[in-house]
Amino acid sequence: MQHKPSPTKHLWLTLAAMFWLGNCFAGWSPDTIAVVEHPAVIDMGVNNGIGAGINGGLQLSNVFYHTSLDTAYRSPLSYIISGQFNLSWKKITLPFSFILSEQERNFRQPFNQFGASPQYKWVTIHAGYRNITFSPYTLAGHTFLGGGVELNPGKLRFAAIYGRFTKAVHPDSVLILPGQSAYDRYALSVKLGVGKATNYFDVMYLKGWDNPNAIINVTDTSIARPASNSVLGFTLHQQMGKHFLLKLTTAASVFTNDINSSEVEATDKGVIKLIDAFNVNTSTQFHYAVDGSFGYTGNNFGIGAAYKRISPDYKSMGVYFVTNDVEQYTLIPSVNLWKRKIRLGGSVGFEHDNLAANRSFQTERVIGSANVSINPSPVFGITGNYYNYSIGQIQGIKQLNDTIRLAQVNRGITITPRITLGKKQLRHMVLFTYDTRNLDDKNVYTATYTEYQTSTQFINYAITHIDKGYTITLSANNNAIKSEVVNTSYRGGSVGVSKSFYKNTLNVSVNGGYNIIAQTIDGGGNMLNYNTNISYRFFKKHLVSLFGYSNIFNSATATIPSYTDYTFRLQYQYSFAKKSIL
Repeated sequence: MQHKPSPTKHLWLTLAAMFWLGNCFAGWSPDTIAVVEHPAVIDMGVNNGIGAGINGGLQLSNVFYHTSLDTAYRSPLSYIISGQFNLSWKKITLPFSFILSEQERNFRQPFNQFGASPQYKWVTIHAGYRNITFSPYTLAGHTFLGGGVELNPGKLRFAAIYGRFTKAVHPDSVLILPGQSAYDRYALSVKLGVGKATNYFDVMYLKGWDNPNAIINVTDTSIARPASNSVLGFTLHQQMGKHFLLKLTTAASVFTNDINSSEVEATDKGVIKLIDAFNVNTSTQFHYAVDGSFGYTGNNFGIGAAYKRISPDYKSMGVYFVTNDVEQYTLIPSVNLWKRKIRLGGSVGFEHDNLAANRSFQTERVIGSANVSINPSPVFGITGNYYNYSIGQIQGIKQLNDTIRLAQVNRGITITPRITLGKKQLRHMVLFTYDTRNLDDKNVYTATYTEYQTSTQFINYAITHIDKGYTITLSANNNAIKSEVVNTSYRGGSVGVSKSFYKNTLNVSVNGGYNIIAQTIDGGGNMLNYNTNISYRFFKKHLVSLFGYSNIFNSATATIPSYTDYTFRLQYQYSFAKKSIL
């Protein structure tokens, strides 16, 4: 039986590692659940071709969590070590980054990552974990482990990458859902174009495939099947004069969902070659995407038109997700008035699905929005936003039943006035927000379960004294959600104080809030939360931070348990920039 170290031992080992690595780590969010932030990097500017320079940051973070509930939603102890460096020598730059965490598991895609992208003049080399975008429908920011090259001499635009896009995940008892299994997936993508940043034309191709031997003895039909994919697309970005802009992106995808499916019978030699080249069989799907816009922008007026059509089940192995089975038309006007102190904008459009005419019902949406910004002086300003989206269904391959017909209207309006008073050293700001949204269901059979209305009022007051380095904030909120099923309201407020000491080297902030929750079903309760953040910067490059958060919920009924959560985050950062290391 494998021995698991105690939490106390884990804590001491972590603290020891922090002191050992304390002179070199900085720049990443310590929360292993939240989205990580970019590392802190100091820009040292041009190296002037003398010697070699390096800048970057390193960070070591720990999160300690405790809850009074029987089941915790996160690990009690976690860590992340990350860094980013940029080494430069004459006209050569070598960026490098890495992430290390205890989150690496055999049933997940890899969390621990590293990569580098050295650059010399118009040549860039990619190695390690990288993410690159060619177009939204071919290769679009999908993280891969491999290598690549970008060449941009003059007007030539060339790029090529190859690597592993997903790591094999074997189905076992640890998996929550069978669909979480995956094969080793590889892809090769090439882009060739001409032009500059404002005017260019690119053609790109992607070839992706799964390794069928990555998962053995697959008998469960719910397990993912090995697939292959070929995508061809192009992008046009054309600035015409000072006022007109044309953008067009298209792609065609050949996606074989199971490379082991039965073969397609063909006698023509040309067809046979195409079948072999694209791994076409009875599970192969052919889909396309078209996305374009044309607009005019003047000094005080602008108007644009956009069109999008994505065929059903469109997929690319170089893109995480694409909203498909949609056709959309949009008109986008804008105008500036009163010496740009008033700005008006909005959009109106129409979209629908069922492009292949094989759905039971077709859903249609009318989309409209408007926004206004009024800023007559630095003292006062107001912004407003309004939207109205209607959704309806028409008959598809099946006759529509009024009991399930979708016919809804979504409306919302937000108004935010602000007042700013005081001098440069001492400033007062009052911000008020009014927001209301509702869903109106025209189907009397479903309205009871779908209709709702929300209302939010929020007011915030802040006083800031720049010379003395403090800010005090007071806020109050009122939120209500009403429906035929349940009504819920949140009413409360918060207070916060932040202060800087010793020429902004020490920063302390304390915040607390209290809300009363009322609910027609569970009765609600009350919630008290407070947090403290202390950070200290020393020797300019070193930063130590301690963050504490507590959330206390007292339930009004026995059906919902009361609980208390505590989260502590300890973080050490080191940022550096050396103009010469030789």
